Amino acid sequence: MKEQLALTTWKNKAISLAYKARLHGLAAYRLARACISPTAELRRLERIETGRAGAGERAVLECAGKWFALSEKLGRRPSCLVRSLIVAALLRHEGHPARIAFGARKEGEGMGGHCWVCVGDRVVYGEAKGYQELVDG
Repeated sequence: MKEQLALTTWKNKAISLAYKARLHGLAAYRLARACISPTAELRRLERIETGRAGAGERAVLECAGKWFALSEKLGRRPSCLVRSLIVAALLRHEGHPARIAFGARKEGEGMGGHCWVCVGDRVVYGEAKGYQELVDG
């Protein structure tokens, strides 16, 4: 019985590691593509259907955060659009109905824009404070 429990534990760890490796690979791939062409990646995002439940929101955010930190260490801080594209794509791949929200606010004589990621009406990545979300219609 003990041997079977140990085997099950190792099997679960191996599955977890494989899942994390897949998630990190997808994050790296999406980050590279989004840095090259954010517009094309935005169009691709619309075609990603939310599938079966996979990694939780927290795991996706941790994974993306590690890649963003690495990018910053390399002197390439991704814009809010690129970061939002990556997080939304990963969340959608993992079964969460994520969307990118765009907002604007007055800054001096001009306007400033920003984007963040929502699942439903809940902000899961980025900061929406001070911005008025732009909506269709």
